[in-house]
Amino acid sequence: MYKYLEISKKIEEKIFSVYSAKERFATEEQLCKQYRVNRATVHRALEDLEKKGLLIRRGRAGNFVTDYINTGFDKRLLVVAMPLKGHLWEKLYLELSCRATETDRFLMAIDTGAMAKKEPGAEKEFFKQLERALSFRPRNLILSSEMNIATFLEKLGKSRRKFRNLIWLDHNSDIFNVDDIYAGQVSTDMHKTWQLLTEEALKVGYKDFILFVSVLKDYWDIAEPQICKVIEKSKRANGTFSKFSQKNLQESLSSIINLAKSSKSLAVLCVNDYGAHLVTGALRMSGIQIPEQVGIYGIFNTPWAKQDNLTTVDFNLELWSHKVMECIERLEKGAKKRKILIPPVFVQRLSTRIGR
Repeated sequence: MYKYLEISKKIEEKIFSVYSAKERFATEEQLCKQYRVNRATVHRALEDLEKKGLLIRRGRAGNFVTDYINTGFDKRLLVVAMPLKGHLWEKLYLELSCRATETDRFLMAIDTGAMAKKEPGAEKEFFKQLERALSFRPRNLILSSEMNIATFLEKLGKSRRKFRNLIWLDHNSDIFNVDDIYAGQVSTDMHKTWQLLTEEALKVGYKDFILFVSVLKDYWDIAEPQICKVIEKSKRANGTFSKFSQKNLQESLSSIINLAKSSKSLAVLCVNDYGAHLVTGALRMSGIQIPEQVGIYGIFNTPWAKQDNLTTVDFNLELWSHKVMECIERLEKGAKKRKILIPPVFVQRLSTRIGR
């Protein structure tokens, strides 16, 4: 690296971590003494920062930090950090790519799939790749992560000053709890999702309910209260409500099979399509018919939804990508916070009980 670029990088880090917009910056003489380099090197470093939009040089009046919140970032670059494989995220990424092209932007992608699976060293590698992407100073960072938003920003440290807008795609965290960043949240409306699934099961005629979730605690907090609320309001339901987790998979599946054998009207509401697939397989192995004896309800439509005879809820990914771009536009126009929820859509209604 040329010496002036090395000094330029050090000064840039100091601008983001120490200085505020429009604040007077150090003189060339002061910088020469601080970094122990000649004046020509400092002069070229300051020229580089001026080209990047971080400094304004006003001769004898001195050097001033620009309003880099609005001028020091690349408006056309979108850094997208999300799992790039899988039924949901892969399609959403393709939709975002289309929207980016339509709006004359381009994407820089970081795959968070390994971190979502909690593979060893994945988190460290993710932040290494993210740091590299942020060196291009994108105006907008689109992020889907298993981390809480406050934890993510804490781990990001001073690098959080290297982008302006954070667009969060995770419904488990709330951007309104973070005060010091420009942030948007575009995510699935899980409250409405559980409401629709429960209402559909009640319409079909099921009275007993099971909630089958993954190990994430957040799903308990969202799903259980919403399901119970809908059941309590309904005049049709006077049965039981149970909940099980994939954490103790064999024990949970055995309990679900026993309840299915003893109940004449059972619906299993599953957090994801994979959970629904597990329950369906276990019930069929035990000779229980679906949907005649048990109705299975899942979120997200996958190729096996039809063969498993599931009633599923999906989300309009084209709408989702449009809303992400809308959120970005609102933030760029000066909004400090923006939250958008994507409503769920029924894609199948297969659970028709025989002789009900």
